[in-house]
Amino acid sequence: QYFKDLVTIDWVKVDASKLGGAKGNSVFVNKGASLTTGIPIMLPTDVAMLSDAKMRPWVDLYAADQGRFFQDFSSAFTKLQELGVPAFHGISNPHLKTEL
Repeated sequence: QYFKDLVTIDWVKVDASKLGGAKGNSVFVNKGASLTTGIPIMLPTDVAMLSDAKMRPWVDLYAADQGRFFQDFSSAFTKLQELGVPAFHGISNPHLKTEL
C-alpha cells in the first residue's frame, strides 16, 4: 500500500508542527486532508523518490506489483542476514550510541 499511496495521492508539504511534530521539520500530507494527528504522512525522502530518475521506475513497479516488492525485500533482507550484519545477531556495535 505504501508505494500505491506514494504514487496516487497528491502530497503537499506542511510544517510538521501542524501535526504535533517539531517546528521547522517538513512532512507531506494528502492535499485534501484535515491537518490532525494520526493522518498518513510521507517524509521528504519518500516524496523525493518520485522525482529521482533511478528510483521512480522501482516506485512504479512496486506500486503495481506488491508481490514483487515482497520478493525483492525478502531477497535483500536475507542477504543482510547471511552476510553477518551484527545487529541481526545480537552483536554490539561500538559505533552506535544505543543498541538496536
